[in-house]
Amino acid sequence: MVVYYAAALGHVQTRTIALQPEKCGGAAWRETVEGWGLIQVQLQYKVGADVECRVAVNSEKRANAWAQTYPELRSPSLWNWKLVEKQARRLIRVLRSGA
Repeated sequence: MVVYYAAALGHVQTRTIALQPEKCGGAAWRETVEGWGLIQVQLQYKVGADVECRVAVNSEKRANAWAQTYPELRSPSLWNWKLVEKQARRLIRVLRSGA
């Protein structure tokens, strides 16, 4: 799951990925959302009612280091990195509390 806060500004794009239906249960495509300041929330369901959660987010430093490799994501300077980091910490805190 991807979390985007509009107040973080930045550039977000959706990309369609072609799949081989015979290898993907009949699915011919899927979409992905891309952007330097998007927050990834990964949920893994365990046996019973347990859920393992992880939050992943690029740092401004990492985004700048990779910016030339992915020019289609535009400049990392478009993002409000203080807000991205604040919201990532907030999500981590809320998930840890079990809310």
